[in-house]
Amino acid sequence: MNVIVYRYLIFFFLLVFLQLSVKAKEFPIVTAKGKATIVYNRQAPLLDSISAHLLADDIERVTGYRPIVTTKIETVKGSAIIIGAVTSPLLQKISGIAILQKKLQGKWECFGLSLIDNPGHSIKKALVIAGSDERGTAYGVFTVSEKIGVSPWYWWADVAVRKQKELTINQA
Repeated sequence: MNVIVYRYLIFFFLLVFLQLSVKAKEFPIVTAKGKATIVYNRQAPLLDSISAHLLADDIERVTGYRPIVTTKIETVKGSAIIIGAVTSPLLQKISGIAILQKKLQGKWECFGLSLIDNPGHSIKKALVIAGSDERGTAYGVFTVSEKIGVSPWYWWADVAVRKQKELTINQA
């Protein structure tokens, strides 16, 4: 009887330990340590540029800081939010993108989000918002806006945005 109780106790403590030791992957958008830059492909459809700038607007609504938006990935240091279709030459340069490519290949208006450490260039951490096409990319960007606390109704229905000094997003 005691052996069974001990086994259950050990199992319970291992379960609790594993739950506490597993930490969600976080991406720092605006923190005291740094601020992310938004990158998109200059040759991509206009919707990518519009989405990138709208995301910068939304981050500013939350934090008061407007991220730099650029098409020159080689100038980015630290953290980057990389936006584009999986077929984009910009995303083709990113290491670790193959899983999203397989997931989105041949689909319409779908997107995937991925946190990638050291994806290339001088970027330490990247949040990749990849779409199966341009609308999928835009849907992904607007989903990130919702995750950071900006309702699509902020303009039409005056839904207030909760301000935050620092902003991170979890991979989930």
